[in-house]
Amino acid sequence: MREEIGLGIDRQEIVRTVYGELAGNTKPMNNTVYYSTEAAYKPDFQRWNHNPAKALELLKKHCTGGPSSPDQSNSKIWQCSGLPAAFDWTWTAGNAVRATSEQIVKAELKSIGIQINEKALPANVVFGADGIPSGGFDIAEFAFITTGDPGDFYDL
Repeated sequence: MREEIGLGIDRQEIVRTVYGELAGNTKPMNNTVYYSTEAAYKPDFQRWNHNPAKALELLKKHCTGGPSSPDQSNSKIWQCSGLPAAFDWTWTAGNAVRATSEQIVKAELKSIGIQINEKALPANVVFGADGIPSGGFDIAEFAFITTGDPGDFYDL
């Protein structure tokens, strides 16, 4: 399901919508450890660039009841192992950028039969004991700032 979600999200569209003209030639990050200017950088996430047709092809192999083609007006939700393909999308309330990207993702995934439920929460809840650190989320959008040194991930 993670692959299908990744293929269903147009990260370049999020960059264009959120940053508009300021985006310039900005491309989505394809690595969480290295920046594109570093020698060790590999575009690991590039294989999940927006491809809703491929996402549907994969969903059809393991799930039932979804749409036959991407459609913005779709109302069918896939059933996978008896469960609906429905996920809570968590972000920090009051963050307009995250709210905008969630709306884009919600529409894109709806078109391929994956439901996103909005779950904007106060930062102290998202990052508190019952939030991300506990694993108490389906999908969480947040910023993780690094220096480009893989050692920044040591504590994670």
